[in-house]
Amino acid sequence: MTRDLRRDPSPPARWEWPENAACAGMDPTIFFPKRGGHHDVYAPARAICRACPVRFPCLEETMRSELVGNRHGMAGGLTPAERDNVHRLFRRKAVA
Repeated sequence: MTRDLRRDPSPPARWEWPENAACAGMDPTIFFPKRGGHHDVYAPARAICRACPVRFPCLEETMRSELVGNRHGMAGGLTPAERDNVHRLFRRKAVA
């Protein structure tokens, strides 16, 4: 059951965040665009993620479950390249 996050702003339980996502039920190709041109192909997905009430749980789960070199699509408001940078940063801090 989807909660009304305007009335209950507490963070959703880990397992229920997908049903509260702004992208729930949307065409997944928005979040997995084909490369091309010089414009930001992720702009539509980025706008949806920016307004999503569960952006951070989405990003957290994605970051925990992704394999190096196997990042695809927009997740938690970040592109695969942006998530690569975050992973790199955490690896550097862990080694330091």
